Amino acid sequence: KKEVLREFDKEKYFLALNHFKKKNPSLHDVDKFFYKTKKDILALEKEKKIMVNTIKKFYKNSNGITELGCGYGSKSLELVKIKDFQKKKFYLLDISKNAINLINLLLVSYKKTKQNISIDRGTCDFYNGAISNIRIPKKTLVFTSYAVHYKKKLTDKFLKSILKLNPIYVIHFEPIYEHFLKNSKR
Repeated sequence: KKEVLREFDKEKYFLALNHFKKKNPSLHDVDKFFYKTKKDILALEKEKKIMVNTIKKFYKNSNGITELGCGYGSKSLELVKIKDFQKKKFYLLDISKNAINLINLLLVSYKKTKQNISIDRGTCDFYNGAISNIRIPKKTLVFTSYAVHYKKKLTDKFLKSILKLNPIYVIHFEPIYEHFLKNSKR
């Protein structure tokens, strides 16, 4: 946990926040800040496309979309650009307060484009299962994207903390293997 906070809250998101503080950045600007090469940007765009297409299959009956470990909101803020998703409320949570502050900065530019979006922000901690500064309704679609792989082992306590949210679906876009059904396709 200490290393994750150092790398993301104290370094990456802190630097990005200071870099963009007075610049009114777009999501693409922030993506380019973190993904330096054209190859990296193309990989990110491919990941986003897979994520959007997957979530589109499951979100319709949900009471919103919750992203745990959202970072600066790269994935969810991509979703809210799509008209169908603008009807849903979004709940973005991360362990890094600077990540949430970066989302707040990005939302300024979203409001200027008059996009009708509803996004609540809060903090979550995969290490102790705590969620704070936010109320998430039952039956949201919960997803993670390259967030939980920082936890060394995904314990039952971790799974129970997600199940306490009473999600309609949980989708992990993660390199994980600890919790899969023995008869599932790999």
